[in-house]
Amino acid sequence: MIKRALIAIALFSLTARVLADVIVVDPAGVGEPALEAAIAAAADGDILLLQPGDYLTDADGVVIDGKGLVLIADGGGTRPVLDFVGVQNVPAGSTVVIRGVELRASGFFPFTSSAALRVLDCDGAVWVEDSVLVGPPSAGTLGGAPGLFVYNSANVTIAHSTMLGGEPETAANCTMVFGLADNAGGDGAVVRDSQVSLHGCMLLGHDGGDPLRGLCVGHYADGGSGIQIEGSSMVLLAGSTLAGGVEGFNALSSTGGDAVRITGVAGLTGIGTAWLVDNILSPGPSFIGGPPTGEEIDATPDSIVADFATITARDMAISAPLREGEIGTLTFTGKQADLVGYFWSFTSDFLPFAGKAGVFAMGSPFQGAFVVGNNPAADGVWNLPFIAPVLPPGFDGLSFLLQMAAQDVDDSSIVIGGVTSFVLLDA
Repeated sequence: MIKRALIAIALFSLTARVLADVIVVDPAGVGEPALEAAIAAAADGDILLLQPGDYLTDADGVVIDGKGLVLIADGGGTRPVLDFVGVQNVPAGSTVVIRGVELRASGFFPFTSSAALRVLDCDGAVWVEDSVLVGPPSAGTLGGAPGLFVYNSANVTIAHSTMLGGEPETAANCTMVFGLADNAGGDGAVVRDSQVSLHGCMLLGHDGGDPLRGLCVGHYADGGSGIQIEGSSMVLLAGSTLAGGVEGFNALSSTGGDAVRITGVAGLTGIGTAWLVDNILSPGPSFIGGPPTGEEIDATPDSIVADFATITARDMAISAPLREGEIGTLTFTGKQADLVGYFWSFTSDFLPFAGKAGVFAMGSPFQGAFVVGNNPAADGVWNLPFIAPVLPPGFDGLSFLLQMAAQDVDDSSIVIGGVTSFVLLDA
């Protein structure tokens, strides 16, 4: 068993923390508040425990506005399915955590920032983990929407999640504007004037459509990009897979999607920056099966792209939520014989360190690094079981954030690794 210090350290440091209430949310709302009502009633830092089921009855989705919350699936291996989720105006020092859900927007919203998850104007932190984000389909004039859209936000972290762009125009959703429709596939993610780190994720642009299909004649049908980075954004991509969508059928003037696209947008200034650590990049192919017509990295000349090609991405994950006394697993991923450690904090920050090929995500004050030991696993995946401790009296729940660090076995360099969130519940 792993040393109980992993969790106990946090429990001995709670005297300055506000107790978190745990609100159980059932999609049927039987005896428990519906999701929208629960979000409205929750105080900053509360934990919303989502029971399995379909929350798509909230057709307009839900919005977390101006406070930090934890939205987490209550285990069982089945993700609750939610509609569009918006997170906005989270203040500095607060954190929104979304873990273990599927966001599948059921309709297209009438603005270019449509997405399954939309993060706007946040000075505080937004963490997403173990989730699936499927972008809305085209409304006929704007193309498929991204799985994730981030705008003007200082600290967004995505871990172990999949983002898929929305499907392009079809006969069913075509809206003709001057005889033209946008048949482009949606991007996996769009980041605009924001700081975002992604660890162990999959970002997939949707395939382009058929410009000759349906009632509209499309003017282009590009495949979506894995990620599009706009304005003065800074993005870390570590241990992730990014793929552009296939060029649209019959789209002779279109291209496959780029795995990573850094571009300017009208009205935005600044230089886009991407740090790449140990990713798989696949440009979108031609619809006729020829060589890719997208690019691995398509960047404007003034962009900054740092490819740490020789560094192995490190990552970590922890079981959550856990109740007191349950057995969980802490997993470190890297190289065999790496010296592995971790940090933890109740808050998050975004501090890029080029010399350590990563972004330090722990807010102040943080604790660590706590050394766990040398990774013994031949495949680099070290699973450590532990028993969830007992919460102090009066606590219904507790959440905090962890980040891995490792000393490379080959050159002794320090590498900042991936992140995970932990949620402990009263039994």
